[in-house]
Amino acid sequence: FSAIFILHEKERRVRYSIFFCGVFALVIALLLYRFLGTQDDDKIAKVLGYFADVMAIIMFGSPLILMGDVIKTKNSEIIAAPLAVSGFVNGALWSAYGIMQTDNYVLVPNAISGLLCLVQVILVLIFPHKKGELSEKLSVDSEV
Repeated sequence: FSAIFILHEKERRVRYSIFFCGVFALVIALLLYRFLGTQDDDKIAKVLGYFADVMAIIMFGSPLILMGDVIKTKNSEIIAAPLAVSGFVNGALWSAYGIMQTDNYVLVPNAISGLLCLVQVILVLIFPHKKGELSEKLSVDSEV
């Protein structure tokens, strides 16, 4: 999917290619750590688990980078509402499971991710979509 996206992206192809290569290198490094690591399996699992938790939080919270633009323009067009709602539900359900299993490795990242998605849902409710205005402003800002 990412390779096809990069092929069709004209303006930021180099930036996305560098990012994609960085992510790919990180995945390879983690796989090497897993299979060539000298620590016992429990320690390796903890390190990989922490890393996965951090990446999940970053993934669910990344749309909030544009929160300032949403508030300034009073337009939530750039927030994918269905993704925010499903992320909130997903985080809430996994958090409930983490509580039931008394597993903080499941509870903490999913509670944080769920709350970050809830913030996005609240922004969509407070500032409804106004088609076209924000995307035009962002494209002008990125050209400057």
